[in-house]
Amino acid sequence: MSGVSMAGAHDVGSLHGYWEVQKVLVDGNEDGGEAGAYWIFRYDGTFKIVKRGRKPEGSWSVSDDRLLLEVSGRRMLDGAWRIEGDRLVIEATQASNKLVFRFMKRDLASEPKEPRSI
Repeated sequence: MSGVSMAGAHDVGSLHGYWEVQKVLVDGNEDGGEAGAYWIFRYDGTFKIVKRGRKPEGSWSVSDDRLLLEVSGRRMLDGAWRIEGDRLVIEATQASNKLVFRFMKRDLASEPKEPRSI
C-alpha cells in the first residue's frame, strides 16, 4: 500500500469541501476539459460543480467505497472513491468509458464562481 493509510481512504468527513480537478482520464487518455473546475461537497449532502458553461448541482451520498451524485433525481455519477491525503480519486464507468477523476483539496474562503484558469 506504499505509505497510504487506508483508514482515511473512505472518511466521509474528509470529502466535504472544495476539490479542484487536476486531471481527468477517459479510457486512459487525458481529457483537459475539466481541469481547473471545482467540485464542492457540502455538509448537507448537496454538491455543486463549478466549471465553464453549466454548473450542475444536486445531492451526493456514499455507501462504503461508492460515491453517488444525483441531479434532479437522475444519477450523474456512481463510482468508487478514495482520499489519499489532500487528494481525491473517483473512478467510474459511463457509456462504456472508464473515467478517472483526480482532485486536490483547496482551502477557500468561499465557493468559487468560476473555474481556475490553467
